[in-house]
Amino acid sequence: MKYSYYPGCTLRTKAKDLDAYARASAKALGFELEEIENWQCCGGVYPLGSDEIATKLSSVRALNEAKEKGQDLVTLCSACHHVIKRVNDDMRNVEDIRTRANNYMQLDEPYAGETNVLHYLEVLRDRVGFDELKKKVVNPLKGRKIGAYYGCLLLRPSTVLAFDDPENPQIIEDFIRAIGAEPVVYPYRNECCGGYISLKEKEMSGRMSCNIVDSAAGAGAEMLITACPLCMYNLNKSGSGKIPVYYFTELLAEALGVGEMTLRDIAAELEKPGRDPRDELPAPVLRTDVLSMEDLKPGMELTGTVRNVIDFGAFVDIGVHQDGLVHISRMADRFIRHPSEVVRVGDVVTVWVVDVDVKKQ
Repeated sequence: MKYSYYPGCTLRTKAKDLDAYARASAKALGFELEEIENWQCCGGVYPLGSDEIATKLSSVRALNEAKEKGQDLVTLCSACHHVIKRVNDDMRNVEDIRTRANNYMQLDEPYAGETNVLHYLEVLRDRVGFDELKKKVVNPLKGRKIGAYYGCLLLRPSTVLAFDDPENPQIIEDFIRAIGAEPVVYPYRNECCGGYISLKEKEMSGRMSCNIVDSAAGAGAEMLITACPLCMYNLNKSGSGKIPVYYFTELLAEALGVGEMTLRDIAAELEKPGRDPRDELPAPVLRTDVLSMEDLKPGMELTGTVRNVIDFGAFVDIGVHQDGLVHISRMADRFIRHPSEVVRVGDVVTVWVVDVDVKKQ
């Protein structure tokens, strides 16, 4: 079975392990994840404004590409799954949003929510089957007591996500049993970790994360597993630290015997402060007279490395500790619908400084 696959930007940076182990495990289980071409960031947050269209378009592009291939669309990141599935529901049921999105995108055939969106865990439960998964396990994780952390994004709103019972979910506990371990049920497994307020309300977010970790540890869990990169970050950084937190795909790969790195290696990498694989991209060719934003002047020609591509432009590292934005209107001498038509992450490009706002950075 082949599925269209939307990895999302976090799985290209902070959450590479979540992605790599999922792909390796899929092969061992007999299904294929076919990454869609030229996907863009879904935004990570579902826009609540009823008249908001622009931030939903990247999700619609991914959904339509899966439709054109006649495939279901599989996601891994909890935030991406939440956004894409809710946008798909909008395209299926909200005429105003559907009409305006299609008018903007000018697709060969209007998109109306035809694609079926599945989380990787749903593929394991509903397509592979946990009984079949159990048969494929070569390294059962016997004796491990594991707490499932759902968070809020996979479960709510339940009428749209339809992932599991939002008050008493079982899918991750059933997964834990299938790989040979013992699930530990604890009160805070479906409570929010405060990830979206971790910058503005650090103290509150920290309390929320500590409550989750302490609750799991108090119930006897030796570790937590999650599908959410933001939750992983927040629980590891702001939690009490009583027990470690892993991606569910890491343990899946270990049980199937397909992991290339040991969990000890991964844990050591995750402990590195500020770890960002984008730092491995080609370094910009620096000018000796440009060391900070204050050195930038309109008209300067610089060389930089593309760090992120979004709907309205691209962010380029020019070596001043703050990426610069190149707007889509200045990226080509012809009309382009999206920046991905002319640049990709990692490209080394020549840019010219148009304006510098030191106060806003």
